[in-house]
Amino acid sequence: MAKHPTALLLVILLSNTSCNPLQGVSTPSAKPPLSAAATATSEPLRRHTPPPTPIVPSPTPPPWETVSNLPSLPRSRIFYELTDGVYSADVDCALFAPACLAEAISLSPSPEDRGQMTVSLQGDLVAISRVDVYGSQELHSSIRLISVVDGRTWRIAPKGTISPAWSPDGTRVAYVDYLHLGGGRPRICLSNTVEPYHCFPAPGSIGLGPLVWSPDGQFLAYCTYESVEDECDLYTMDVDGDKPALVAAGSSDPVWFADSETLLFSRCSRYECSLFVAETVGCTTSGEDCHGDLTEAARLGLSGGMSALSLSPDHEYISFKSSGRLGVFSAVCLQGAEECGDTLAFLSDPDLEVISSSWSPDSRFISYGALLSEGAGIYVVAVDRSGTITIRQSDIRFSPGVDWRLSP
Repeated sequence: MAKHPTALLLVILLSNTSCNPLQGVSTPSAKPPLSAAATATSEPLRRHTPPPTPIVPSPTPPPWETVSNLPSLPRSRIFYELTDGVYSADVDCALFAPACLAEAISLSPSPEDRGQMTVSLQGDLVAISRVDVYGSQELHSSIRLISVVDGRTWRIAPKGTISPAWSPDGTRVAYVDYLHLGGGRPRICLSNTVEPYHCFPAPGSIGLGPLVWSPDGQFLAYCTYESVEDECDLYTMDVDGDKPALVAAGSSDPVWFADSETLLFSRCSRYECSLFVAETVGCTTSGEDCHGDLTEAARLGLSGGMSALSLSPDHEYISFKSSGRLGVFSAVCLQGAEECGDTLAFLSDPDLEVISSSWSPDSRFISYGALLSEGAGIYVVAVDRSGTITIRQSDIRFSPGVDWRLSP
């Protein structure tokens, strides 16, 4: 019996396919095959998530940023000098919250009773170099004292005397006399709280830098120069004698250590400043030069020079001025424990010109007077860089002085 042509065609088609009748047929539920890269790993595929946004810490504010108060200020008294006299303000955070400062009071009987203010370490007497209203700084000024207790003022040196410096015990004042021998070369004089008692010539100079007492009150260190353009030569001297000893030429800014035998000073070139330590044992009393006893303790990359070195009361830090700014570094570096430059920090605004500064009795703060673009001000900055408070500001440009003492 012959097969039907349609049945024969169906048999031929079935013989050319596999046993799976769906092979080669596209269906909506079919998934595309995985790529080789996907099948090469055993980890399951994950959905892509964007990386978290990084947390950027807010920048640390500079130490000269103004804050409302510094609540850990020590109980003490801040003295400062304005164009109309000398002022004092008590510091006590327990009594004068939140600012910690009492209202300032004037110590000057008249506005002219001011100039180169310096306060005894006991905080009971203020020495000034008062200038006559129409006089010049050096020829018409005289050293006077102001009593912090009752405001009395009296003169202890004649005209032509400037740069008062208190002895550590508060019984003597060293100063420079420019009218000796009719205005010749200056001499250094000592006075008690009443009158001068001893003067001696400064070696071959026409000018003198600040006079610096040793902690035991037995010696003075000072810088002399022959002209304004010349570098200073550093000398020391026994206050009871008249034999100055040259410590180092071209050096300035002496600072005594606690032993009254070791002297720190600076020597600057165009690009850097070096700190030297000198042992003055013997040369201060014999008048012999101390050249052989110098040790370079540190180098600092300060192209703006270095001045006004000051050791903190706890001997842990040294403050200085450079390019008009107040800076500080650790005194430990002078012993070679670390690089002094690694511990150096500037504490004042670069737009200010610092004129004077003084450590707090607990060594944690520095008060300073500075010139503004149009005026001047008195400030306190924390050494730990936690901020600055403003004590006083004026629209008048002047040279503000400042001293910080324990409360009497």
